[in-house]
Amino acid sequence: MTSLVVPARKIFAIIQIWRARARSRRELAARSERELQDMGTCWASIAHEVSKPFWRS
Repeated sequence: MTSLVVPARKIFAIIQIWRARARSRRELAARSERELQDMGTCWASIAHEVSKPFWRS
C-alpha cells in the first residue's frame, strides 16, 4: 500500500495545480477592459494565456 501513496500524492498535487490554473484563467477572462487597464494590460496581451488548456503552464 505505501508504494501507492507517493504516486497518489503526486497525482493529487498535479490536479491541484491544474485546477488553480483553470481558475486563474477563468478569472482573468472575466475581467473587464477597465480592470485589465488598471492591471496595466489589455485583452490582446492576455488572450494567449486565457486560451491555453489547463494542463499547459
